[in-house]
Amino acid sequence: MKPKLNLTIFLLACSFVGCGSKPPAEVQAPTPQSPPAIAGEVLASNQGIVQLNRPQGWTNQLTKADTLNLKMANASGDAHLTLQTRAKKDLPQLSLEKFAKLGREAGLQSMTDLKITGPTDVALVNGYPAIQYQFEGKVEGADTVLLHTAIESQNYFHQILAGSSRFGFARHQDPLQKIIQTFQEQPPPPSEE
Repeated sequence: MKPKLNLTIFLLACSFVGCGSKPPAEVQAPTPQSPPAIAGEVLASNQGIVQLNRPQGWTNQLTKADTLNLKMANASGDAHLTLQTRAKKDLPQLSLEKFAKLGREAGLQSMTDLKITGPTDVALVNGYPAIQYQFEGKVEGADTVLLHTAIESQNYFHQILAGSSRFGFARHQDPLQKIIQTFQEQPPPPSEE
């Protein structure tokens, strides 16, 4: 099951292309929130743009070949989470809603018997505007459930894909939502003058 779920998350994360219409509204950095929703080691992206808390027992799965910013899995390998960041300047005229729609369209291409529900009640992720959908379908015949969360910050769009097998999803859903809520964009390094 682990390779099939990893393949789905990778295909969804890598399938975004730009499109758009009207200019998006300006997004401000959120006020720092209370302590993270789940304790764990901070896992920061190699680019220094974003971070998530990685719970105890979860491992970093990012390889040099990955185009993702973050990738982690639980110890048994039956729950996974990936995060991909795209600069808004590379996606001109794109709104959060359209960015989320791109993710839904990618889900239609990479999963069979796909049922998309949502948006869920998640409208903010640690203070950032967000839209979340749930994908339920088959990946190479295996029943899979994914939470697709699109997040907007001032300069970036972020996509988090988190899920597991359909049979394990009820057990993993709450911890996955808590990990998602630890999302944080890093401030840019101070400029040297």
